[in-house]
Amino acid sequence: MGIIGDASLFVDKINRSMEQLLAALQSAQVYDLAQPYYPGMPHHPNHPPFLFGLNKKHGDYVARNGASSASEGLALGGHVGTHIDALCHFSCGGKLYGGEEAAGVQTYASGLERHTVDTIAPILRRGILLDIAGHMGMEALPADFEITPEHLDATAAAAQVEVRPGDVVLLCSDGLTDMLPEQQIEQALVEAPDLNAAADLLIDGANAAGGRDNITVVLFRVAVADDAAAEVDQPTVIASGAGPLTGAIAGAPDFGGGGFDP
Repeated sequence: MGIIGDASLFVDKINRSMEQLLAALQSAQVYDLAQPYYPGMPHHPNHPPFLFGLNKKHGDYVARNGASSASEGLALGGHVGTHIDALCHFSCGGKLYGGEEAAGVQTYASGLERHTVDTIAPILRRGILLDIAGHMGMEALPADFEITPEHLDATAAAAQVEVRPGDVVLLCSDGLTDMLPEQQIEQALVEAPDLNAAADLLIDGANAAGGRDNITVVLFRVAVADDAAAEVDQPTVIASGAGPLTGAIAGAPDFGGGGFDP
Protein backbone atom coordinates (compact mmCIF):
# COMPACT_ATOMS: atom_id res chain seq x y z
CA MET A 1 0.00 0.00 0.00
CA GLY A 2 2.87 2.35 0.71
CA ILE A 3 4.26 1.92 -2.79
CA ILE A 4 0.84 2.40 -4.39
CA GLY A 5 0.23 5.51 -2.28
CA ASP A 6 3.58 7.01 -3.22
CA ALA A 7 2.93 6.28 -6.90
CA SER A 8 -0.48 7.94 -6.68
CA LEU A 9 1.04 11.10 -5.18
CA PHE A 10 3.66 11.11 -7.93
CA VAL A 11 1.00 10.84 -10.66
CA ASP A 12 -1.05 13.61 -9.04
CA LYS A 13 2.02 15.86 -8.99
CA ILE A 14 2.66 15.19 -12.68
CA ASN A 15 -0.98 15.93 -13.53
CA ARG A 16 -0.89 19.22 -11.65
CA SER A 17 2.33 20.19 -13.41
CA MET A 18 0.82 19.39 -16.79
CA GLU A 19 -2.30 21.43 -15.98
CA GLN A 20 -0.13 24.40 -15.01
CA LEU A 21 1.89 24.04 -18.22
CA LEU A 22 -1.23 23.84 -20.39
CA ALA A 23 -2.73 26.87 -18.65
CA ALA A 24 0.45 28.85 -19.30
CA LEU A 25 0.54 27.80 -22.96
CA GLN A 26 -3.10 28.73 -23.50
CA SER A 27 -2.45 32.28 -22.30
CA ALA A 28 0.80 32.65 -24.26
CA GLN A 29 1.30 34.05 -27.74
CA VAL A 30 2.40 31.35 -30.19
CA TYR A 31 5.03 31.94 -32.89
CA ASP A 32 5.69 29.45 -35.67
CA LEU A 33 9.50 29.41 -35.84
CA ALA A 34 9.97 26.66 -38.42
CA GLN A 35 11.26 27.51 -41.88
CA PRO A 36 8.71 26.95 -44.68
CA TYR A 37 9.35 24.00 -46.99
CA TYR A 38 9.06 24.57 -50.74
CA PRO A 39 10.87 23.32 -53.87
CA GLY A 40 13.95 25.45 -54.30
CA MET A 41 14.22 26.35 -50.61
CA PRO A 42 17.78 27.00 -49.34
CA HIS A 43 19.75 23.94 -48.35
CA HIS A 44 23.38 23.04 -47.79
CA PRO A 45 24.96 21.87 -51.07
CA ASN A 46 26.19 18.67 -49.39
CA HIS A 47 22.60 17.59 -48.65
CA PRO A 48 19.69 16.56 -50.91
CA PRO A 49 17.12 19.30 -51.64
CA PHE A 50 13.45 19.36 -50.71
CA LEU A 51 11.28 18.01 -53.53
CA PHE A 52 7.49 18.00 -53.70
CA GLY A 53 4.81 17.43 -56.33
CA LEU A 54 1.33 16.05 -56.85
CA ASN A 55 1.31 12.69 -58.59
CA LYS A 56 -2.49 12.62 -58.72
CA LYS A 57 -4.81 15.64 -58.94
CA HIS A 58 -8.51 15.80 -58.16
CA GLY A 59 -10.30 14.55 -61.22
CA ASP A 60 -7.57 12.18 -62.37
CA TYR A 61 -9.56 9.39 -60.80
CA VAL A 62 -13.25 9.80 -59.96
CA ALA A 63 -15.34 7.17 -58.18
CA ARG A 64 -18.88 6.30 -59.19
CA ASN A 65 -20.31 8.58 -56.50
CA GLY A 66 -18.20 11.52 -57.73
CA ALA A 67 -15.59 11.32 -54.99
CA SER A 68 -11.98 12.06 -55.87
CA SER A 69 -8.71 12.52 -54.09
CA ALA A 70 -5.27 13.98 -54.56
CA SER A 71 -1.97 12.45 -53.52
CA GLU A 72 1.53 13.79 -53.32
CA GLY A 73 5.13 12.68 -53.27
CA LEU A 74 7.94 14.35 -51.38
CA ALA A 75 11.61 13.77 -50.70
CA LEU A 76 14.13 15.64 -48.60
CA GLY A 77 17.43 15.25 -46.85
CA GLY A 78 17.49 15.02 -43.08
CA HIS A 79 19.31 18.37 -42.87
CA VAL A 80 16.90 20.53 -44.86
CA GLY A 81 14.89 23.18 -43.04
CA THR A 82 14.55 23.60 -39.30
CA HIS A 83 16.30 20.79 -37.47
CA ILE A 84 18.84 19.85 -34.83
CA ASP A 85 21.90 17.85 -35.80
CA ALA A 86 22.58 14.76 -33.72
CA LEU A 87 26.10 14.07 -32.46
CA CYS A 88 26.44 11.28 -35.03
CA HIS A 89 26.32 13.89 -37.82
CA PHE A 90 29.98 14.81 -37.27
CA SER A 91 33.21 12.88 -36.88
CA CYS A 92 36.88 13.77 -36.64
CA GLY A 93 39.65 11.40 -37.64
CA GLY A 94 37.04 8.74 -38.27
CA LYS A 95 35.80 8.90 -34.67
CA LEU A 96 32.39 9.90 -33.38
CA TYR A 97 31.67 11.75 -30.16
CA GLY A 98 33.13 9.69 -27.32
CA GLY A 99 35.91 8.24 -29.47
CA GLU A 100 34.01 5.39 -31.14
CA GLU A 101 35.04 4.46 -34.68
CA ALA A 102 32.32 5.60 -37.10
CA ALA A 103 33.08 2.83 -39.62
CA GLY A 104 31.87 0.10 -37.28
CA VAL A 105 28.45 1.64 -36.52
CA GLN A 106 27.26 2.95 -39.90
CA THR A 107 25.70 1.48 -43.03
CA TYR A 108 24.07 3.04 -46.07
CA ALA A 109 20.89 1.09 -45.41
CA SER A 110 20.50 1.68 -41.67
CA GLY A 111 22.40 4.90 -41.04
CA LEU A 112 24.23 5.41 -37.75
CA GLU A 113 23.74 3.26 -34.67
CA ARG A 114 25.14 5.70 -32.08
CA HIS A 115 24.21 9.20 -30.88
CA THR A 116 21.16 9.45 -33.15
CA VAL A 117 18.70 12.34 -32.94
CA ASP A 118 16.05 10.26 -31.17
CA THR A 119 18.36 10.17 -28.13
CA ILE A 120 18.10 13.97 -27.69
CA ALA A 121 15.66 14.86 -24.94
CA PRO A 122 12.90 17.38 -25.76
CA ILE A 123 14.08 20.99 -25.40
CA LEU A 124 11.66 23.37 -23.73
CA ARG A 125 12.84 26.49 -21.91
CA ARG A 126 12.07 30.17 -21.69
CA GLY A 127 13.95 32.77 -23.74
CA ILE A 128 14.29 36.28 -22.31
CA LEU A 129 15.47 39.45 -24.08
CA LEU A 130 16.93 42.18 -21.86
CA ASP A 131 17.28 45.39 -23.89
CA ILE A 132 19.90 47.24 -21.86
CA ALA A 133 20.27 50.08 -24.37
CA GLY A 134 16.52 50.58 -24.59
CA HIS A 135 16.18 50.67 -20.82
CA MET A 136 18.94 53.30 -20.63
CA GLY A 137 17.13 55.40 -23.24
CA MET A 138 19.90 54.96 -25.80
CA GLU A 139 19.91 53.63 -29.34
CA ALA A 140 23.27 51.99 -28.59
CA LEU A 141 25.45 51.84 -25.50
CA PRO A 142 28.82 53.64 -25.61
CA ALA A 143 31.77 51.42 -26.55
CA ASP A 144 33.23 51.67 -23.02
CA PHE A 145 29.91 51.08 -21.23
CA GLU A 146 30.08 48.30 -18.65
CA ILE A 147 26.94 46.24 -18.13
CA THR A 148 26.73 45.38 -14.44
CA PRO A 149 24.42 43.04 -12.50
CA GLU A 150 22.56 46.16 -11.38
CA HIS A 151 21.76 46.98 -15.03
CA LEU A 152 20.47 43.45 -15.55
CA ASP A 153 18.25 43.62 -12.46
CA ALA A 154 16.90 47.06 -13.39
CA THR A 155 16.16 46.07 -17.00
CA ALA A 156 14.42 42.86 -15.92
CA ALA A 157 12.38 44.76 -13.34
CA ALA A 158 11.36 47.41 -15.91
CA ALA A 159 10.31 44.67 -18.34
CA GLN A 160 8.49 42.89 -15.48
CA VAL A 161 10.25 39.60 -16.15
CA GLU A 162 11.91 37.23 -13.69
CA VAL A 163 15.07 35.43 -14.73
CA ARG A 164 14.86 31.87 -13.45
CA PRO A 165 17.23 28.89 -13.40
CA GLY A 166 17.31 27.24 -16.83
CA ASP A 167 16.32 30.39 -18.76
CA VAL A 168 18.27 31.49 -21.85
CA VAL A 169 18.93 35.25 -21.71
CA LEU A 170 19.86 37.52 -24.62
CA LEU A 171 21.44 40.86 -23.71
CA CYS A 172 21.02 43.67 -26.23
CA SER A 173 23.58 46.48 -25.94
CA ASP A 174 23.36 48.02 -29.43
CA GLY A 175 22.55 47.53 -33.08
CA LEU A 176 20.72 44.23 -32.88
CA THR A 177 17.08 45.14 -32.22
CA ASP A 178 17.29 48.02 -34.69
CA MET A 179 18.26 45.52 -37.39
CA LEU A 180 16.24 42.43 -36.42
CA PRO A 181 12.59 42.06 -35.33
CA GLU A 182 11.89 40.31 -32.04
CA GLN A 183 10.42 37.28 -33.83
CA GLN A 184 13.69 36.72 -35.74
CA ILE A 185 15.70 37.03 -32.51
CA GLU A 186 13.40 34.52 -30.81
CA GLN A 187 13.69 32.23 -33.83
CA ALA A 188 17.49 32.23 -33.57
CA LEU A 189 17.36 31.34 -29.86
CA VAL A 190 14.91 28.48 -30.45
CA GLU A 191 16.35 26.97 -33.64
CA ALA A 192 20.06 27.06 -32.84
CA PRO A 193 21.43 23.86 -31.26
CA ASP A 194 23.68 25.80 -28.88
CA LEU A 195 24.43 29.34 -27.74
CA ASN A 196 27.40 29.69 -30.12
CA ALA A 197 25.20 28.94 -33.12
CA ALA A 198 22.49 31.30 -31.84
CA ALA A 199 24.96 34.20 -31.72
CA ASP A 200 26.18 33.37 -35.24
CA LEU A 201 22.59 33.44 -36.52
CA LEU A 202 21.98 36.83 -34.91
CA ILE A 203 25.22 38.23 -36.34
CA ASP A 204 24.46 36.93 -39.82
CA GLY A 205 20.90 38.25 -39.64
CA ALA A 206 22.02 41.74 -38.58
CA ASN A 207 24.60 41.77 -41.36
CA ALA A 208 22.01 40.68 -43.92
CA ALA A 209 19.72 43.49 -42.75
CA GLY A 210 22.40 46.10 -43.42
CA GLY A 211 24.62 46.01 -40.33
CA ARG A 212 24.65 49.76 -39.78
CA ASP A 213 26.33 49.50 -36.39
CA ASN A 214 28.86 47.37 -34.54
CA ILE A 215 27.19 44.76 -32.38
CA THR A 216 28.05 42.54 -29.45
CA VAL A 217 25.78 39.64 -28.57
CA VAL A 218 26.13 38.02 -25.16
CA LEU A 219 24.19 34.82 -24.52
CA PHE A 220 24.25 32.95 -21.25
CA ARG A 221 22.21 30.30 -19.49
CA VAL A 222 21.13 30.73 -15.89
CA ALA A 223 22.56 27.73 -14.04
CA VAL A 224 20.90 25.85 -11.23
CA ALA A 225 22.77 26.51 -8.01
CA ASP A 226 23.98 22.90 -7.63
CA ASP A 227 25.48 22.99 -11.14
CA ALA A 228 27.03 26.45 -10.95
CA ALA A 229 30.39 25.28 -9.59
CA ALA A 230 30.92 22.96 -12.54
CA GLU A 231 30.36 25.80 -15.01
CA VAL A 232 32.46 28.56 -13.48
CA ASP A 233 35.67 27.67 -15.31
CA GLN A 234 34.15 27.41 -18.79
CA PRO A 235 35.85 29.85 -21.16
CA THR A 236 34.20 32.71 -23.01
CA VAL A 237 33.91 31.97 -26.72
CA ILE A 238 34.23 34.79 -29.25
CA ALA A 239 32.54 34.28 -32.61
CA SER A 240 33.44 36.56 -35.51
CA GLY A 241 30.78 37.53 -38.02
CA ALA A 242 31.05 38.81 -41.57
CA GLY A 243 31.53 42.54 -42.04
CA PRO A 244 32.02 44.84 -39.07
CA LEU A 245 29.94 42.82 -36.64
CA THR A 246 31.40 40.67 -33.90
CA GLY A 247 29.55 38.32 -31.57
CA ALA A 248 30.65 37.46 -28.05
CA ILE A 249 29.14 34.53 -26.21
CA ALA A 250 29.59 33.93 -22.52
CA GLY A 251 30.69 30.33 -21.93
CA ALA A 252 27.71 28.14 -21.12
CA PRO A 253 26.61 24.55 -21.66
CA ASP A 254 25.10 23.72 -25.05
CA PHE A 255 21.39 23.10 -25.75
CA GLY A 256 22.23 19.66 -27.11
CA GLY A 257 24.51 17.77 -29.44
CA GLY A 258 25.51 18.54 -32.96
CA GLY A 259 26.00 21.63 -35.05
CA PHE A 260 23.84 23.87 -37.21
CA ASP A 261 23.42 23.62 -40.96
CA PRO A 262 22.29 26.77 -42.78
